Amino acid sequence: MDRLERVTIEPINFLAERLAQAYPAPQAASADLGAFRRRTPRILSRIAASGAPPPDMDALVRKAGAAWRELERTFLAVLDLGLEDFLRLFDQVRASREAGTGTWNGLVESYGYLCDGAVPGIEWVDAYAWRLPAADPDRSDDFRETARLMAAILYFDTLHRNASGAIDDDEAEEILAQLEALLDLCS
Repeated sequence: MDRLERVTIEPINFLAERLAQAYPAPQAASADLGAFRRRTPRILSRIAASGAPPPDMDALVRKAGAAWRELERTFLAVLDLGLEDFLRLFDQVRASREAGTGTWNGLVESYGYLCDGAVPGIEWVDAYAWRLPAADPDRSDDFRETARLMAAILYFDTLHRNASGAIDDDEAEEILAQLEALLDLCS
């Protein structure tokens, strides 16, 4: 984990903050997944109608992108996995949880602690899943790919923190519901 702690994340935090100011949502994704899914098209159309992104957005996106690429490379090296392998494990965990089987527990035990803090919160996923694609539709596929990996990392981290008692079941379920809603936007 020492290698991850040395990666500068401030550009990503700053970008997420600026996007949240420029494109406020009426409410973040909530545990009511259906309500969020119904509300999403209205939110996106309102953002598109609100005009151009802030003038310094390109520079912010470049700096945040460079920081993310360094974090992603370091994170995958710590896991000793390729990107596709990690995303395949993530899909297995999601499918196992949805099916109600316990096979996801072993994967979270093996990899969850390595995800600790790599994505500090839902704000990053939020920024890359819908705010950046709304601000720059031409690059929306790239942004959403990044959001999917961020969501996968935070998903593992949330399950691990819940299993270790660092967060309670209600908080974990709220975060996971938000992630599921944002992942819907990435597919």
